[in-house]
Amino acid sequence: MNVVVAKTETDRALSDSFAVVRDRLPGAGKVVDLRRQAFEAYERAGLPHRRIEDWKYTDLRALMREVLPLAPAPDAAALSRAEVALKLHGIESVRRLVLGRRRVRA
Repeated sequence: MNVVVAKTETDRALSDSFAVVRDRLPGAGKVVDLRRQAFEAYERAGLPHRRIEDWKYTDLRALMREVLPLAPAPDAAALSRAEVALKLHGIESVRRLVLGRRRVRA
């Protein structure tokens, strides 16, 4: 069975946004390959919506009405504020970024 994904304006805006910044995003090697694979999966399926069982209560097609610009890289002041916030919560020397089901530790 072939399924045609109907792209919304938001879907197209996300695709365009990624195409513009793809070559400037940080990371190398495996990170670039995983990012490419993830975006190819997005291109095939589009934004999750209520017809996908796991997303039936969180329809991103309905919730995302606009695509905001990507956040710039944090400056020294932002990194300092984040460090203070982590200390306030009692987390020392821990940096963890969780993306979906995979963990990338820095």
